[in-house]
Amino acid sequence: MFKRLFELLSSPLAAPVRPPVDLLSDEEYARYKAGAAGLTRLITRHLGDQESERLVRHVEAKYDATGPTSIDEIRWLFYDAMLDDDGQQRGRWFMLQVDWKASEEVAWQAQEMLAARGIEPLWQWDHDGKTVMQGLSELSRWLAPRPLSLLIVDYESDSYYALIMETALVGQTITLGWEAGVKILGFDDFAATQGEE
Repeated sequence: MFKRLFELLSSPLAAPVRPPVDLLSDEEYARYKAGAAGLTRLITRHLGDQESERLVRHVEAKYDATGPTSIDEIRWLFYDAMLDDDGQQRGRWFMLQVDWKASEEVAWQAQEMLAARGIEPLWQWDHDGKTVMQGLSELSRWLAPRPLSLLIVDYESDSYYALIMETALVGQTITLGWEAGVKILGFDDFAATQGEE
């Protein structure tokens, strides 16, 4: 009996745990990192070469510090790099980030983004009794004749993330988003996913 107990207790160690199947290879990870750098360069080019390159280096450093991860996590690396303390700075705003119920945040962040682009007059919006989605819709319509477009960075969360881009660069921005593992939609396409017309 003791012999059997000894055999059970001294059984060989379990095989090492294999990494998850969805872990990106070094090559795949490098492609997403390059896509994120290209996307950052494009969406921040209006901030000037120095600030744009600072943000590109910050994104690359964030990816370097993390190393290969899963495809589900890759988009959050971009989010972290853009919105952490070393990401976008006051006076150089390029990405709107608003909780779904914080409509009071839409106007001032949009104004920051427009001011960083040198666009005047700034967009005005009274948020009282309105939703964030209504504010984004009004902003999108206001941008159209300038010719600028509102793009949504879709993290499938309960917050909204948006970019203002030259309409001529919308296709390139969306493509670079896919290359970075970041889902970017034109506002109208995003609104349709939310049941808005």
